[in-house]
Amino acid sequence: MAVDLVIDRLALRFEALERSDVEAVVANVYRSFDDCLMRSFVPLLVEHAGRDRLLRMMSSVVVAPRPDTDVPPVELHGWFRVALTTGPPWAVL
Repeated sequence: MAVDLVIDRLALRFEALERSDVEAVVANVYRSFDDCLMRSFVPLLVEHAGRDRLLRMMSSVVVAPRPDTDVPPVELHGWFRVALTTGPPWAVL
């Protein structure tokens, strides 16, 4: 099913979020298109709207390092991760 592919792509893109959160967002967005008569573009529209919602969710997520590493924690801001130390921000590509 096309929605399953959307979930897979978004789960890969937003690895910091739980897959269940991605599934919930996609299901919620998909339900908003239930009354659409033209169904051909619904998966594309769901992916775009879901991506936007997940980006907003990511702006408030803080990721802590694994206990066995000395890497400082990072805060996720959309496309950028900003080190919480004095280091410069670096882009996630």
